[in-house]
Amino acid sequence: MVRVDLERFEFEFFSSGDRGRSLPQWIRRENLVGGINAGMFMPDGRSVGFMMQDDRVLSNRRPSRFEGAIGLLPRSPSSSAISLGGPGCGPPAQRLRDSYRSVLQTRRVLIDCRGRARAWRTARYSMAAFGQDTEGRAVLVHSRTPYRMGRLSRMLVSMDLGIRGLLYMEGGPEASLLVRRPGRRALVSEQGSWEDGFNPNDRNHAFWDLPNIIGFRAK
Repeated sequence: MVRVDLERFEFEFFSSGDRGRSLPQWIRRENLVGGINAGMFMPDGRSVGFMMQDDRVLSNRRPSRFEGAIGLLPRSPSSSAISLGGPGCGPPAQRLRDSYRSVLQTRRVLIDCRGRARAWRTARYSMAAFGQDTEGRAVLVHSRTPYRMGRLSRMLVSMDLGIRGLLYMEGGPEASLLVRRPGRRALVSEQGSWEDGFNPNDRNHAFWDLPNIIGFRAK
């Protein structure tokens, strides 16, 4: 788990409009400190859910089963740097557009903004997730070990990590997390592998190409 001080760093969505590039390539290309998956995507690279980057709609899909939302780049300086939407958190993606210039609709809220685990019956897979904590920091979570998501949510809550809102981003070998220091080795470098029914093994040690990421850099 990585915690990011929002007084020092700013988050944004990045999208290639195609099948994309690996997370390390994204980090180098955009001169970022770190990044993680920006949700699930279609074969053509579009986000499965609604995605708006700095007021430009990149994906106008609005699947009803996608309950989570992330707002970045607030329109007002009085608003928080990031906002999470969905059950037990804040408003859905379409309403976040009123307050944030960048909005992403995500599959599921794993832990709500009161710190409660939410039930979700799934197969087992590696996982990447994005959220916030009690100190107002952004939280990036990665688990290479495959779990059913409901069980993983309960485990995280039981560890008392101060998570107040956690949204599922991606699973399987595509689940990626990277944080670096310029000119130095990566501080955190994590790739997923296992996904029941798709890649049921622990042999993947490469970053897969991603068309969309959430990245952060120093202000």
